[in-house]
Amino acid sequence: MTISFVITTYNVAPYVEQCLSSVAEIAEAGDQVIIVDDGSDDGTVELIAAFADANSFAQGVEFSPIYLGSNTMGGVGIGANIGLQEATRETVFFVDGDDWIDPDGFRRARTRWTFSSCDILIANYLEFDQTKSVTKVSADHNRWHSLVHGDSPELNREQALRMIAVPWRKFYRRALLSDHNLRFPEGDFFFEDNPFHWAVCLAARTISFIDVTICYHRINRPGQTMASKGDELAAFFVHFQTIRSSLPPGNADLEVDTRNNCDLDGVMSGVSG
Repeated sequence: MTISFVITTYNVAPYVEQCLSSVAEIAEAGDQVIIVDDGSDDGTVELIAAFADANSFAQGVEFSPIYLGSNTMGGVGIGANIGLQEATRETVFFVDGDDWIDPDGFRRARTRWTFSSCDILIANYLEFDQTKSVTKVSADHNRWHSLVHGDSPELNREQALRMIAVPWRKFYRRALLSDHNLRFPEGDFFFEDNPFHWAVCLAARTISFIDVTICYHRINRPGQTMASKGDELAAFFVHFQTIRSSLPPGNADLEVDTRNNCDLDGVMSGVSG
């Protein structure tokens, strides 16, 4: 099953080559790699162009860099949506421009995804603390221990909604996103992952899980969204209301999940930046 990798970047010059190299290692013939740079001014664009000129991707992999030229408002929402608009393969897989892929774990997850019929496959990830230079488990690591594997779509949906909302550890069936016009909210705010996660999980017919590490998410680096404070965090409450308004009427369980899982600790632990 072919994949459109959607990579979003903004001022990640120290990390973008590692990110691109890791994607090049696992991208296969027929795949598409879309990188959307949101107006970087630190040399990120030049590094992307040099990587493209080096023909580092395998034969048959389509590489499509998109340079927006100036920084858009908010976080990654606009860039991610532009990438989605350009995606043409059967699967969408998001990558943060300062993260990197674990090749063995990714290939295991891709094999599971290829032979499944689900709309979303959720995998695990590790965090890399840039300040301390240490790797640690994901913010929702303990929830994997209590995960119930079964064929119940509603149970799997509830379990998915209890996990951190990050998009970059999920395989999405592109038809699901296009048929329901599922996009990240765009505005002068951050934390767009959360309403997107809820909208996708509510629309999906089937969701599966695989407890393998497929990527490393860099945290505590200079300029990351996780450092946001004050007015920028007000977006969290806007997204909370957006999520609640999208819930089907009369579903008390989802109302409880919304209150329990849309918490600042969870958002700050798993936010992309």
